[in-house]
Amino acid sequence: MNSSLRCFQDTVAKLGLPPEVLSSRTELYEPVAAWVDGLRRREARPLVIGVNGAQGSGKSTFCALLAPLLSEVYGLRTVVLSIDDVYHTRQTRRELAQRIHPLCAVRGVPGTHDIPMTHDLLDRLTEGNQQASVAVPRFDKAADDRSPPDAWDVVDGSVDVILFEGWCVGCS
Repeated sequence: MNSSLRCFQDTVAKLGLPPEVLSSRTELYEPVAAWVDGLRRREARPLVIGVNGAQGSGKSTFCALLAPLLSEVYGLRTVVLSIDDVYHTRQTRRELAQRIHPLCAVRGVPGTHDIPMTHDLLDRLTEGNQQASVAVPRFDKAADDRSPPDAWDVVDGSVDVILFEGWCVGCS
């Protein structure tokens, strides 16, 4: 069994996806992974690839299936970041709701993402510092708040690809 198939099967099982997803490997995921690998080989800096789609359209699942292929088959250090991970804290959104508009208290409304933190995070992930450790925030939807920093993922060293997914990624 080739490494792409094994990697894909393992990820599908880990995510608890139906076996029908396996048929999309050769038609969708492998060509996209090969395309990303080709792009990365032409660039000196890490790639930031935006994955956009409506809520519930499968962006997170797409990235969760693509990232292991990029890492294990092509050797690309890959980080997945969701727009959800960079929401302002619950407290900050409450303050925005009082100061700007009541809808700022809920997730998804423009202005509820911490844009300066996002820019800083992407800058630190793409600067190519082999020695740096970068904490990647995670959002806890059940708590409706950013997870505590000790629950964040830590990326040690440089990365090759950042898959940045979200309903408004790339919109301006």
